[in-house]
Amino acid sequence: MPNLVDILTHHVVPGAVAGEDLVDGQLASLNENFPLTITGLTCKERPPCECFNVSGACISETDRVVGDLTIHVVDEVIFPPWSAPAKVLTPQQVLAFEGWAPEVINGRLAMLGFLTAVVQEVATGHSFATQARFIYTGPHTTASAW
Repeated sequence: MPNLVDILTHHVVPGAVAGEDLVDGQLASLNENFPLTITGLTCKERPPCECFNVSGACISETDRVVGDLTIHVVDEVIFPPWSAPAKVLTPQQVLAFEGWAPEVINGRLAMLGFLTAVVQEVATGHSFATQARFIYTGPHTTASAW
């Protein structure tokens, strides 16, 4: 996944930022093109998860120390603005005339038909044209059926 590094660095802020130091406004991330947006009141005024949002994700726990890191737990993955979520299609949209499935299914069936014709040529020793003549003109003298 080529963008995984960008998504992960979008969650990391250089230096140590304690929960009590969070204020409204921008906060730089390691992905310097897209800073994190902090909105809300100071954490002392409200209980956790009602105080701050970071780019739309709620901070549910602040100041969890793991080794040399200070972690603030958020309730969802924060995607950078350039990372658009995938469009989810219903089965009806996928199978509709303008959907992707009819073309793919038709192509796969055509490949299967071609492969069957080649296998029958090898198995019977008759060419494709000879097999077609046998099928459409009368008594079958071969065991091929496609």
